Parts: sequence; structure tokens; C-alpha cells
Amino acid sequence: MFCQVWKKRKLLAITITLVTITMALAGYASFANKVNQWEPNPGNYRSLIGLEEPKLMKFARPKWVADVVVVTDYRYPAGSVLAKDNLVWAATKNGLKAFNIKNGKVIWQQGNKEICSLARLNKAIFSLNKNRLLTAYNALNGKVMWSAVVNKKKENYALLHVEGSELYVSWDKGLIKVDPATGKILWKVDKSLPRPGVESFNGSAPIVLGKVVLQRYTETGAITHETLYAFDRVHGKELWYKGFASLPLALRDNTLYIEYTWFHVDQENIVTLKALDLFTGTVLKSVYCPLELFTGKFFTGGPRRVVISGEQVYVGLREKVIKYNLGGETPRKQGVNIGISGDIGEWTAGPVNDLFIFKRELGLSGYNRKKGTYYPFEGINNPVLSLIIQGRALIAGQSDGQIAVCDLLSGKSVFVSKVASRNFQFMQPTGKYLVIQSGEKLYVYETSAVEKIAD
Repeated sequence: MFCQVWKKRKLLAITITLVTITMALAGYASFANKVNQWEPNPGNYRSLIGLEEPKLMKFARPKWVADVVVVTDYRYPAGSVLAKDNLVWAATKNGLKAFNIKNGKVIWQQGNKEICSLARLNKAIFSLNKNRLLTAYNALNGKVMWSAVVNKKKENYALLHVEGSELYVSWDKGLIKVDPATGKILWKVDKSLPRPGVESFNGSAPIVLGKVVLQRYTETGAITHETLYAFDRVHGKELWYKGFASLPLALRDNTLYIEYTWFHVDQENIVTLKALDLFTGTVLKSVYCPLELFTGKFFTGGPRRVVISGEQVYVGLREKVIKYNLGGETPRKQGVNIGISGDIGEWTAGPVNDLFIFKRELGLSGYNRKKGTYYPFEGINNPVLSLIIQGRALIAGQSDGQIAVCDLLSGKSVFVSKVASRNFQFMQPTGKYLVIQSGEKLYVYETSAVEKIAD
């Protein structure tokens, strides 16, 4: 009898213990899931879209500071800093240096001076100096992989560009494709040759689309306008060019959508959309194209004055944004001012559906196309020199030297910090760090989470 009671009590004790352990494990799993939900992933702060209480980042004093050189380019600021994972590479007066992102310790250094452009591709760092010497380094240990002179003409504003797995060098009057493994020049486009009616060129960064490379030139002659050139990706042969054309808007089934802007003294600029054959440049259709042709992949990260979304096309003019429906024969009569006025400058579609971000003369504004709501980004009251979007965090470097972090979906201010200089060349988040080149200084901040956005 006693044995049976003892066995029952022992079984009950074991059962209670197992239940307790199960509950504890369940509680820990729930806690771990909550922790993992908010922990940042390497290279991406937080994917916060749709969360009720978004946690964004803030930062205090820089963790470390280093001296760097300033690369000037009248087309856009050309940073002399790169960052990836635990390393920061920077051009300094003493050459190219690789820093440990955590403490600023120099990992390796090369004496290559007068660097005018840097680029990174996989495990290689490429530097181009003022003598047009292009050098490839092992990104981890600084060992020189190869070195070659890519252009004997000392034109201004030579820059490196990485497109996918390819390396390009652009300058005022041309474009060069280089084999990143060997430094061999694969092909070269030289626009310094005389062209009827054209006095000067100013080339932009290349864009690789399938078998075609696109490059826009600002041509100055009797009039100044932009011309879009298409080159064969393999051989560099010029395929076609179109005057008065902007950078591409979208690509679908080898059909390229670009913007044409015609200038008139007595009326607003007339902006039309053209659908071109990517390989021949033949105009297939205009803004009256069927709706389904405008559902292709849109470029992200680059500003544009025309955005096609859903059944509407949004055209940014000098002082307003007008919404048109695509289906009609007279789209200009269907225009509706969406409430944004003043000099809007550049603008782009955001990473969230139906969200547009406008760079104003002073500050930034957001527009939710679906809801029809327009809101300013708080704490951004000066011209924006550098803009980054990570998850739900919008990070803006302003001309007064302040960096503001805002909630992308509401515009509410999360955090504002003052940095030493007003000249932003580079700003990039990587892991839990924010890397900034401001003037001749490199700042690295360690960020932390903001628990809740203030109402």
C-alpha cells in the first residue's frame, strides 16, 4: 500500500516537473522570438514595415574619427569612403587605409595617393588616382592584385562604377569597361571627337540593362540638352541615341520607358513618356500606351521627375506635381495637383508601395498615393545632401551639418544629431554602425534602438 502511494506521488512530482520545464521553455521561446524580432540583421537595420510600435535607431558621440581626403565633383559628391560589414576603407593623405569599424584600428595601408574614386566588388577594392592609374587590392589584407593605366587623357571627374559584376570608368567625354579580374580594357567610348553642333559633353554614371549599357550626356551647343546613348554591353558599339531624353524610368520585355522634356517660353515644360525598343531605340508608343505596358520593374534609389504607379502617372514640374490617368487621349486635361507646391527638386518612389519622397528646397516631404495624404518629415528643415532609407528609418544628412532620423511612414522625428562639418560626401549604415564622411573627417557611430516614436 505504501509503495503504491509513493509511486503515485513520484509520478505526480515528475509530471509537475515536466510541465514546469515545458512552460519555462515555451516562455523562453516566446521571449527569444520577441528578442529576435527586434534584433538588427547585418547590413540592414530593421525591417519594420507593418509593425505597430516601430523601433528605430539613435546615436550619440562618434565611436571614432579619422582624417580623409575630399573628392570634388560638380555633378554629385564623390565620396572617398567605403564600408562593408566590419571594415571601412578610406582615401587619406597618406594613401588608402582599411579600418576596423569597431575601434578605428588600421588593418592595412597602401601608399596610393591622390585617389579620386573608390569602388568595391566582392572581395576587391578598386582605386583610381588623378593619373588614371586603376589599382585593385584585396579588400581584407590590402595586397595589390593588379594595376593599369586606363586612360591617358587626363580629363576631369573620372569616376569608378560597379554595375552587377562589371567595372566601369566614366569621365566627361567617355566610358571605359574594365575586366575587374585582370585590369584589361574591354572596350572604350570616346566622346571627345567632334560632333556637329555639339561643343561639350558631360557624361553620367552608366546603367547596365541586359545586353545594353546606357549613359546620359549633357550636350552643349546652340542649345543645352540631355542625350541618352545606348552601347552594346559586350563590344561597346553605339547602338542609338535620343536627344532631350532623361535617364530610364522602367524596363519590361526589352521595352525602355524614358522621359522627354520639351522647353517652351510661354508655357510649362511639356513632359511626355516614350516607350522605346531597348536595342534599336525605335519609338514604340508614347504616354498613351495601354496600362499593362507600364507595370515593369522600376529603378530604385535614383531620383526622377516622373513616376508611374498603378493607373496614374505622376509628373514633377518646376513648382508642382500633377497626377494623370494613363488611359485617355488627352492626359494633360486629366491632371490634378496633389497639393505639393514650391520648388520640389528631385523626387523618387519610396521602398513602400504608394509612397513618394520629395526633396524640397528646404527639407523633405512624403506623399501616400493610396491615402492621398501629404506630410513633411519633422526635423529636416534644410537642404538634404545625403538620403538613406533602411527599413522604416529615413536618415537625412542636411546642409547645416545635422543628421535626422525619421519614421518613413509618418514623417515623425525620431532623432537629430549634429556633426562637425556641413559637407556630406558619404553616409552608409552597415550592421549597427553608421559611417559618415563629412568634409575631411570620417565619423563612425554606433547606433542603438529607439523604443517608441514620440506622438
